[in-house]
Amino acid sequence: MRKLLLSLALGLGLMASTATAAEESPNKGGLKFDATLDVVSNYYFRGYLQTNSGFIVQPGVYVGVSVFENDQFNLMLTGGVWSSMHTDQKSDALGAAIKSPEGLYEIDFVVRLDTVIAKQFKVGAVFTWYTYPSYVSGEILELGFEGRWLSYETAKSAGSPVSFDVYGGVYFELYDDSFAGASNDIFAKLGVELGLLQPVKAGDVSFEIVFPIELGLSFQDYYFESDGTNDVLGYIMAGAQAGMNLPMPAQYGAWKVVAGAYIYYLQSDSVENANNGEEFAYSAKVGLAISY
Repeated sequence: MRKLLLSLALGLGLMASTATAAEESPNKGGLKFDATLDVVSNYYFRGYLQTNSGFIVQPGVYVGVSVFENDQFNLMLTGGVWSSMHTDQKSDALGAAIKSPEGLYEIDFVVRLDTVIAKQFKVGAVFTWYTYPSYVSGEILELGFEGRWLSYETAKSAGSPVSFDVYGGVYFELYDDSFAGASNDIFAKLGVELGLLQPVKAGDVSFEIVFPIELGLSFQDYYFESDGTNDVLGYIMAGAQAGMNLPMPAQYGAWKVVAGAYIYYLQSDSVENANNGEEFAYSAKVGLAISY
């Protein structure tokens, strides 16, 4: 792990709101396509500051294959590419000059296998290859396991105005040559996501609202005390996200404008040091999500 530098991108890439039921898609085939394009104020990865200056744009493209599906169970294999592009980053985390291409900071290749059981439980495995084309250091290979309780149906049946998803994940670094002496670390996250079942209306416009809260944890050498020992709690993040569906013809898929604001409490010394000694950090984003 690059101990000085790595970030949270949400896992909040596509804003999959739990507030409303998914509309029936015109896509009846076995392939699913998703694309995201986010502009962010600051780029944090799991609490570690990557950059907070210049223009930061983060596109992603994903293709999913339906392996198996019935009323109670579905299995989806997805592959994708995500990138972070920066206009004003002159050096890497260790102070070395950025190499060409200067603006292409990070490209991640992702393969994941997910299953949803009884429309309430989602479990999956994800393999990520992190690469840094303009970064002096190398690459990271990571294998993660994730789980999520999808509370929409339960909340709707109970007459609750709010859904309450609970999620978690454990991520094992299999290979890391991002800097000299890098170790294979273990990161974990635990979070909840509150979603309003009824959209918030402003005139003729409706917004889906979600409030995520997340803990970033170190099971092995991901966050550190000032003396170099492992620090279990790296950060606490709380945020608010809004999504607005665009009036696109159904044959072009679902288009959504998303926006979010997040605050981080950086508990660990390693993430605080990466944030210029500040305990609190802030980030905002606006973007477009397309699903077909």
